Amino acid sequence: MERPSLTYGLIIILILLIMGLFRIESDYQTIYLIAILTTGGVFAFLKGSIAFIILISEVIITGFLLTYEAYQAKLTSIAQLPLVFNHLIFAAIVTVLWIIFFLLKRDSLRLSQMREKISKLERLEEQTNVFTKNEFMEKAKVIWTGLKRRNERGRVMFISINSSFQHTEKALIKTIGNTLMTTVRGNFDLVGRYDTNTFIVLLQNTDEKGKEIVLTRFKKLIEDYVDSSDQIFTVFDEELTDEFFENELYSGEAQ
Repeated sequence: MERPSLTYGLIIILILLIMGLFRIESDYQTIYLIAILTTGGVFAFLKGSIAFIILISEVIITGFLLTYEAYQAKLTSIAQLPLVFNHLIFAAIVTVLWIIFFLLKRDSLRLSQMREKISKLERLEEQTNVFTKNEFMEKAKVIWTGLKRRNERGRVMFISINSSFQHTEKALIKTIGNTLMTTVRGNFDLVGRYDTNTFIVLLQNTDEKGKEIVLTRFKKLIEDYVDSSDQIFTVFDEELTDEFFENELYSGEAQ
């Protein structure tokens, strides 16, 4: 975003131009004031491109009307100078107004996009696009509440990269994360980044047999990218219980 000093500088210029406009005696000062206020209100609500078209149209139309008025009054060139100066200052005022609103809207849009991006990054782990641990645990609590209410079971799997591979390229971690996302039921199960070298998976309404099916599917898919004989990762799993969340809470407080 632009430095605030740019906007502040434009506002100061705008004030000086308005003061200059009303220092020149004219029968059109009230009309200019109404036009400036109306223009500012219009610029505040319209897109920059549409507002710019209105800006150009307004300058041309007011210039034409003043020229017509001078012609009707048969003013000499000298007598027309105040009208010319007034129109030039008015054109400068509405132009500065357009620039100010353009910058404010652009910065507001960028700020909104930055906030959205930050919010998304807080929910998803940037490298693998799976849930962060905090987001995973929050969603897991909601799911566990529903499972208990329906008297269903769930399992949690931990897939940890073995120590001899922990310092390998980031592509391996990304590959495992993407493969896990492909393996599980997208809108039903959860995949998260538990720590630097461990992924966590929550399987809804799944018993030991269902877990083995998922694990077999994962191993089959990962073989397309890595050699499974290298024992790259180990898997630990447990049934989802209240104690699981209590232990995680205790672990988080201890850190």
